[in-house]
Formats: sequence, structure tokens, C-alpha cells
Amino acid sequence: MRTAIQTLALGMCLLVGLSAAAQRQGNRAEKMAKRQTERLTQKLTLSDDQSKKVEAIMLDFNQKAIADMKADTVRKAANPALVEKRNADLKQVLTPEQYATFSKMELAKGTFGPMQHRRGENRGERHGDRPVE
Repeated sequence: MRTAIQTLALGMCLLVGLSAAAQRQGNRAEKMAKRQTERLTQKLTLSDDQSKKVEAIMLDFNQKAIADMKADTVRKAANPALVEKRNADLKQVLTPEQYATFSKMELAKGTFGPMQHRRGENRGERHGDRPVE
């Protein structure tokens, strides 16, 4: 009886912990999407309608990218297929001029995915550090 109660209590603790972790992941994606949308709204002068659509696109992308990165034990850049879908969706919402500016912004960061500048091929060049030749 006592072992059954302990097992039940342990199971409940695990369930609560897993649901809390899932909630944090959702909040993280939402915060990232909001920040990205605010930045794009300012840089591209998006309309309210465009801003709402961009936030939905970014939220979907961030949720999938976070889940994808968590599924893989090796930290890596976002899945290229996710990036392509995000960019195709954005191209439908943005004007050609806005999309061209967006593309330049992403290329200036060296990425078309989230945080690739921190995780990409140039790991030794983070924060201004250059690899020793």
C-alpha cells in the first residue's frame, strides 16, 4: 500500500514537471515571436494587419524550431525546411520591398534561422573571438 502511494506521488510529480516544461517552451516561443514581430514592425514599417500575420508566422516557426532542436541532442541551426516555409509565408504577407529588406537583415546576421549566428559553422567567432590560425 505504501509503495503504491509513493509510486502514485512520484508519477504525479513527473506529470506536473512535464506540463510545466511544456508551458515554458510555449512561453519562450511566444516571447520570441513577439520580439521578432516588434523588430520587423519597426524596421519594415508593417501595418497592423501585416504585424498580426507576421507574429502568427513567427510563433509557428519558433514552436516548431524549438521542438526540433529539443528533439536533437546536438545544438544546431534551425531546420532548413522550417526556414524555407517561414520565408515563403512571410513573402506572402510582406511587400516585395519589405521582403527584400527582411532578406538583407537576415543575411547581415548570417542566418535565415533563429540564433544560427551563435550555433552555426562559425562557433569560434562568437562574441568577436577569432580562431587562432
